[in-house]
Amino acid sequence: MVELMSPCGSFETLQAAIKAGCDSVYFGIKQFNLRVGRAKNFELSDLPKIKDLCAKNKIKCYLTMNSIVYDNELTLIDNILDEVKTHKIDAVIASDWAVILKARKREISVHLTTQQSCSNFEALMLFSAYADRIVLARELSLDQIKNIIQQIKKHNLKSPSGKLIEIEAFCHGAMCISISGRCFLSQFIHNCSANRGQCLQPCRREYIMANIKANTTQNSNENTTENTNDDDCSQEYIIKDAEEGHELKLGKGYILSPKDLCTLEIIEQLIDANIDVFKIEGRGRNADYVYTVTKAYRRAIDTVMGIKKNKKKSKKENSGKYNKLKKELIEEVRKVYNKGFSTGFYMGVPLNEWSNVYGNKATEQKRVLGKVTNYFAKQKVAEILIEGNEILKKGSIIVITGPTTGYCRCKVDKILNAVTNKPINSAIQGNKITIKVTEKVRKNDMVYVVKQAS
Repeated sequence: MVELMSPCGSFETLQAAIKAGCDSVYFGIKQFNLRVGRAKNFELSDLPKIKDLCAKNKIKCYLTMNSIVYDNELTLIDNILDEVKTHKIDAVIASDWAVILKARKREISVHLTTQQSCSNFEALMLFSAYADRIVLARELSLDQIKNIIQQIKKHNLKSPSGKLIEIEAFCHGAMCISISGRCFLSQFIHNCSANRGQCLQPCRREYIMANIKANTTQNSNENTTENTNDDDCSQEYIIKDAEEGHELKLGKGYILSPKDLCTLEIIEQLIDANIDVFKIEGRGRNADYVYTVTKAYRRAIDTVMGIKKNKKKSKKENSGKYNKLKKELIEEVRKVYNKGFSTGFYMGVPLNEWSNVYGNKATEQKRVLGKVTNYFAKQKVAEILIEGNEILKKGSIIVITGPTTGYCRCKVDKILNAVTNKPINSAIQGNKITIKVTEKVRKNDMVYVVKQAS
């Protein structure tokens, strides 16, 4: 059975992942992970609550400690790993050998991150002495991954757990242009190291490109430049950060920001490769993103696994069943944050898979509407104070998120004025209203109205 691993950076996103059907979650605390700078993170004191919540829902939890570590931080590493051991966190995700060795000394399971760039079976044999699971280099094709997995079985390669070493692969989310995420661009420009969790993502910015010799400019998302010879490979260019003015010299054709990984199109092939764990990237994303993407991959995996068990129907009939669902699922994940989609390196070297816009290409936007002020369990009714500038109308789709609620999406069929208890057609800022909801929500949960992106 394939394990589906979801990201979380708060109890809100943790609940969303659980509700959407993940098998495991990975998370960071405020030190030693590659999302320290920009993403939400838990506190060390949250470990017992995280473990308790995951255990109750029969899912595993992994602490991400994948940044590089300096000598003066080793005592803190010891303290964190002692807490991991005490609260029985299922594994730590690590790349620095100090973390790996200290975790193994405490008999804590280690998952080796993609930052170690494990890309062949002989390297895997070395790592298998320390790690129960390996995230292979992101540059590997699906054929290369299949070959490594076949060799694991052929040689009966076991991990410290005594079981065959597991292979984990990313199935969805942002991709870094550098080798397995080991990037120095943010440190070079801003003195904020990506390898220490402080990446400011200069690769995602819009750049102005100038031909040094021809003295012409163009925006990075334009396809043509006047007064240049496209066949002249000797042309020299600079790119300039349109927002902050930082300049970098580069050769023609170099691109920084790839599209996001999405493997819904090829999920059957990933399952057939016998990959043990499918990992969704996105510890900095919100509950809406985590729920939507996790739910899509849960449905995809369950459908394909069900088809594989159903041997009564023909291969053509079975294939058609997922093909129909595939289009629906891809449209679902398009609704949340993305920069366009690609299958990454799985099907070979990607061509023309660069994002041509800055920021979000989601087909939906979630705009702040207000907060839940009360919930009436018998009637399944939420009382909401409209605080934002958005107007709520009958027929609107809303999303409610909170640390315990996680994620709730529903259609507003009827709006009542909370003071007069009379029906109204719309509600604006300052109005207190009641509406039917599909599940229990809580006081102070945030409410968003869904709009189609323009």
